Amino acid sequence: MKQRLLTTSLVVAALFAGGLAHADNLVINHGFERNLLNWASNPDPNITSAWSSADAANSTSSGSGMVAWNGGSFPAFTAGGLFQFVPVLGGATYSLSGKANLQNGTIGNAVLIIIWKRKDAMPLRTDGVTIALQKDTWLGGAQNFVAPTDAAGAEVILTISKITGNSVLFDNILLKGPRPAVASTGASFTAIPLSIRPGTQALLTWSFSGATSVSIDHGIGAQPARGSVLVSPSSDTTYTLTATSSSGGPVATVSPVTTAMASVHVLTNAIVRVIRIPKGMF
Repeated sequence: MKQRLLTTSLVVAALFAGGLAHADNLVINHGFERNLLNWASNPDPNITSAWSSADAANSTSSGSGMVAWNGGSFPAFTAGGLFQFVPVLGGATYSLSGKANLQNGTIGNAVLIIIWKRKDAMPLRTDGVTIALQKDTWLGGAQNFVAPTDAAGAEVILTISKITGNSVLFDNILLKGPRPAVASTGASFTAIPLSIRPGTQALLTWSFSGATSVSIDHGIGAQPARGSVLVSPSSDTTYTLTATSSSGGPVATVSPVTTAMASVHVLTNAIVRVIRIPKGMF
């Protein structure tokens, strides 16, 4: 399958220059306080993903993510429902944890899967944490993993297995470890992975020293001088970032107004996004 390389209009500093000394949680909206913001849903018609007001800590200001199998008897596989892509540092240790609750049904497992990927989106290894479910009971699971040395990102997937017509709630999804450092000087605007499948995500990351305002098109809007945002375009999209210095001084030693572009390629002939993992792997 042909994949077109991501291009940028600037010669930029390396995105992953190192990691922080302490462990950060890399999952955005990990407690579903903001509905399903930053979580991508599975387009498979047999799998339903939705937000639920039920919360592991009984909080009225947050909720959980629900994944349900609607196709009758569940196959002897695992299928995914909610996804989020995060940047990681190759060779570093990360802790994956979360809570799950069997909302409807009598038996089943919740599985937190992490697929480590290279910068070009090539999968490197799959790891996971299994939570044996109980009806109307929040149970947790956690495990440490060492990222492959050439990993640049990871896809966190909330899945269910051994389910018969049931639904599962997920909450407090954490992936803790060093956050890859964005270049602190110079100009940087890039995206990882280079290509995505429909319904999945790419991470735009930028750093413009000396900028007093940064704006990105396609509805992203005003942003800080350094930051990142998840995007999930449905077709090939070029994002344009404009960085400005209100003092008239140079932005990233380029000019008072600097424009950079990064393109995300969407694989139009991709199959429906379903993760199927042989029974017993987790």
